[in-house]
Amino acid sequence: MQNKATIIFLFLLIIYTGCSKKEFDSSPPSVIITMPFDSSYVSEITSILGQAIDDDSVKYVELYIDSVRTGDVDSMAPYVFLWNTTELLDSSIHVLELYAEDQNGNGIKSDPIHVIIDNSLSKPQPSEIKSISYSKTVMEILFNRSLEPDFSHYEILTSLSKEGQKNSLGLYTDINDTLIEIQSFNPIDSVWYWLKISDIYGYSSTGPSYFILDNPPEPVSLMPIIFNNNSFEFSWSSCDETDFDFYSIYESNDENMLLENKIYESNQRDVTSLLYQSFEMNQYYHYQMEVADYWGLKSRSNIQSGASWYLFNNQYGQGSYDYGRSILQTADGGYISAGNTSTLGNQNGDVLLLKVDESGIEQWIHSLTFSPSDRANMVLENSESGYIVVGNTISPVNESKDILVLKTNQSGHVEWFNRYGSTEDQEGHSILSLSNGEYIICGQSIDENTGFNMLYLLKIDSEGNEVWEQKFGGNREDYGYSIIETNDGSLLITGMTESSGDMSGDAWLLKVDLDGNEIWQRTYGGTDRDLSRSIVSTGNGYIMVGNTSSYGSGNNDIFAIKVNHEGTQEWSNTYGGSGTDIGRAIIKTSDGSFVIAGYTDSFGENSGFNVWLLKIDALGNLLWDKTFGGDGNDRALSANQSSDGGFILTGFSNSVDSASDILIIKTDDKGNIR
Repeated sequence: MQNKATIIFLFLLIIYTGCSKKEFDSSPPSVIITMPFDSSYVSEITSILGQAIDDDSVKYVELYIDSVRTGDVDSMAPYVFLWNTTELLDSSIHVLELYAEDQNGNGIKSDPIHVIIDNSLSKPQPSEIKSISYSKTVMEILFNRSLEPDFSHYEILTSLSKEGQKNSLGLYTDINDTLIEIQSFNPIDSVWYWLKISDIYGYSSTGPSYFILDNPPEPVSLMPIIFNNNSFEFSWSSCDETDFDFYSIYESNDENMLLENKIYESNQRDVTSLLYQSFEMNQYYHYQMEVADYWGLKSRSNIQSGASWYLFNNQYGQGSYDYGRSILQTADGGYISAGNTSTLGNQNGDVLLLKVDESGIEQWIHSLTFSPSDRANMVLENSESGYIVVGNTISPVNESKDILVLKTNQSGHVEWFNRYGSTEDQEGHSILSLSNGEYIICGQSIDENTGFNMLYLLKIDSEGNEVWEQKFGGNREDYGYSIIETNDGSLLITGMTESSGDMSGDAWLLKVDLDGNEIWQRTYGGTDRDLSRSIVSTGNGYIMVGNTSSYGSGNNDIFAIKVNHEGTQEWSNTYGGSGTDIGRAIIKTSDGSFVIAGYTDSFGENSGFNVWLLKIDALGNLLWDKTFGGDGNDRALSANQSSDGGFILTGFSNSVDSASDILIIKTDDKGNIR
């Protein structure tokens, strides 16, 4: 029984031993790295591919890098491992191995391969900011869309200096979101912006900087300021800045804008004009526009001057030869000029009346015909709301020259006219209105016995009827040009005489009573021709003005003579240069000085004659002078002071038209026209 058990045990042991030797496996798997190849370059996340084969089955494959287990295990073929190389140094060499183990624990490493790290081309392609724009509330940053397949996000970086530390304004993960809006910004600080693009592997690239510093708004252009209807008309170019905030206008009496005051402010971009009236009349102002943006940055325009004077230098004509010989300011604030017009020059013309408003705009013009040759030499405003005009005409009876007096209404239409004369020539140069409504006319009349001109006075009533006439002179030429009434109720007439004084002609002053009786007469001058055209009261005497060849610098100089109430000369003075200088009118100004108007070819920027306006003090000292003219001849024949303290002149000019035009110049109190 025991032997039987032993035999059975040995049999079973043999069977067991045989079976164990048949199932036990001591051979490891075979394993190789199929990718990458030995000595190749790798970058970013590198895929490592392996192949493992075993008689039975492979339990797992594990990646070794530089002989160090990575813990990265793959138990199913194909065997793939992802290796992040982005944190390794470029050009560094690393050893890759795969370890394979079968189900029986048999393991083996593959042959090693060596790889080289090269991530130099792994960063995303940088992109630049295309534009940055902003309004008051939002800044928009525009850039091109990234083309990176492994895109992760955009990032906007900013810094207060180009080389300074960059700060992030935010991350933006939508690859199509290429317009970023920023709410917190200040464009008046110097700020640099960059666009940073990152990929999923952590690589990033930053584009070039984009600099933002808001510039002041582009200055607008302030146009010349127009004075019209007691208002300043402003206009300026529009501001096109997107961050426009408001316009301002500043006013100053100083041309450099010292002590300026703001007179206007508007946030209406498209409103580019202003009608302004809050200023004093008859002043000079200076104005400048300011433009401000949202951020407080400002710019200034050019400076423009505004004159609250009505100033002009105008010519008026009808395509013929037109002359202005007398001017005065009318009750409505405008001006009327009287003279003559002709298609044939200074002869065979018509009386010409021209009315302009206070700014020089023509209101009406009338050419009045009474004979083949008519001329107006002086105009007065009538107390009955019309005008009295004196001049000369041709007699329909004997074709001699007659004095012409006409009365018009306010529109220049003739209400009545009269001729005064004889068989000889008479001419009327000036007319004086008396307080009783009568008029005294001063001029000249040829003496039928001598054939010479005599100073001629004619008194008429308010209806034009002759009251008396008187003649003064001798056996040579004698003329009367201007007449005034004195404080004692007498009359003073000034002109030129060859019959008294020097035979070449002297300035002449004659005093008569209201009936035309002579009280006294005086002459003034030298050995050549001297005459007086105009006279004005000074308060303590009189000043006459005309021209002289006896004294001065040239062919003719303006000649001013101051006399006392008895006609005794107190001083005389000449004004002129090497050419011809003629004085035609003198007026007393509101400040007690005197202004002389005439013409000169000694002074002025242009050839020919220029209008000449001079201001002198009570002793004849020159205070200032102004010339006005073009390329032709410009002459002033009459002047007055206007109600605003400036001066109004009339005469004629051919600087624009080859035929002469009526010239009317309106200046300020210093003789300026701009």
